[in-house]
Amino acid sequence: MEKSKHPIADMVFSLFCYFIALVIGGIGYLFYFLFGPFFLIGGLIAGFSGGFTNVVFYGFVFFLFGGFLIRIAQACGHGEFRKLVSLKYWMGKEETFKF
Repeated sequence: MEKSKHPIADMVFSLFCYFIALVIGGIGYLFYFLFGPFFLIGGLIAGFSGGFTNVVFYGFVFFLFGGFLIRIAQACGHGEFRKLVSLKYWMGKEETFKF
């Protein structure tokens, strides 16, 4: 492991990346675990009780949007902003975390 010439700047950048990942990931998990199931199950209940609803579609959209935000947060948390424009990253063929 090489030593950095600017350890304080690296620390500030890492904290910035973690903060951005925390905010984006928090919003993503909120959509994925709260809004998605709420609309999906609520739409199914309304649909089975006799009415036609497109709320189920909104539930799927919130699931997808939440997963998209979580994937962005994973890249930002490691400072790998270049991965966000890589098709390999979005297809899941490139590892997100390196241990």
